[in-house]
Amino acid sequence: SSPACVVLTLAVSAAHTARQVRGGLTRQRDRAVQVILLPSVYGLFAMDSVLCVLAVMWGAVITKDGEDMPAWHDHVRLREEVYASNFEVADLYEAWALWCFGKVCVRYVQLHLGRSSASRDLFRPLKRITLLGIQAFVFVYTMKSLYLLSLSALRSYPFELRVCGWGAHGEAEPKNSFACGWEHFFSGAGFTASSIAIYNIFTFEHNLEPFLLGFKPRWKFLGVKLLVSLAFIQSVVLQALSAMLLGLSREQQQLLYASLICAEVLVIACLHVPAWNARDAWYDEDPMPPGRADDSEGEAGEDAELEAGTYTAGEADGDGDGGGLPRVSLPDFRTWEAWRYPAFSASAGAGGGGQRPSARALLARPAASDAPGVELREALAPSTECCGGRGSGG
Repeated sequence: SSPACVVLTLAVSAAHTARQVRGGLTRQRDRAVQVILLPSVYGLFAMDSVLCVLAVMWGAVITKDGEDMPAWHDHVRLREEVYASNFEVADLYEAWALWCFGKVCVRYVQLHLGRSSASRDLFRPLKRITLLGIQAFVFVYTMKSLYLLSLSALRSYPFELRVCGWGAHGEAEPKNSFACGWEHFFSGAGFTASSIAIYNIFTFEHNLEPFLLGFKPRWKFLGVKLLVSLAFIQSVVLQALSAMLLGLSREQQQLLYASLICAEVLVIACLHVPAWNARDAWYDEDPMPPGRADDSEGEAGEDAELEAGTYTAGEADGDGDGGGLPRVSLPDFRTWEAWRYPAFSASAGAGGGGQRPSARALLARPAASDAPGVELREALAPSTECCGGRGSGG
């Protein structure tokens, strides 16, 4: 069933990517396509790993009769090396796709903050904290993949060295040497980075809910959480289950892990179809071409774009009428802080005492001014000092 799952995954991802391309090439859509392609990339490498394990289990690694035992062990180790290298490359692309997803989310929220410099100043540290967990995941898995792939390259043609206990020729490097002792370190770091990334994604989704309702965050974040858990947590769970209950051999564990991934990527690819709908209007809110990153000119460049109103949500065509896209009145950052953390409003002297409005109630308000959510700020602001003279003043 693994080949059938991978073929179906490729078909679903190809059709989904074609619909995205027909919708136009924008910066946000380009990043979305790179996330959409992740199940296909991971599935292809997982399928090759399945074939490597089956070759070992079926004895296909024996190339000719009369080979001695050391040569047979070298063939087995080579297949195991290919198995591990496949997932290292897949993890490398997964780290890149997760980074693209984080940039999509941050850019979406940034475009809906309005033109207030205070809102952007408040969001900037939150953006850095949000991306911190993703950056840790990307950094750890990039270093882990480069380290293990470098060891594989040194054992292969044209080097053909004996590295960390095995290889073709040359002196064997002791397995407990400094150069060979990083694999267990990266294993622990990978588990920590995966856990931090999942927690960070959950926190971002939960705390910035008012800004993400038009983004369909539930399905997008669910797919990303599943992908991040595939990178490391699933292998740890399988090893624990095998040791305590199943009693599987090393090759059986590897085959089960790779086969499960071949089936899981199909589920994630199907999940991406409604989550990353090609007809969603938010793709066109940032009409910059994919060749230019939104941080190419630093945060000052981003602020200049937003202050000029060039890429403000609902005004992508520049004439201020929304260009046919539905304009949603989103609360600005200070309004959101006022109702999410009412203790600060109480300490500032606001006597409000009403029930906190829901995110959907906030977004249901019509846009009454150029700055999204300004009427909400007037209603919820604790004082004129807090909200720039728009509050009730008490």
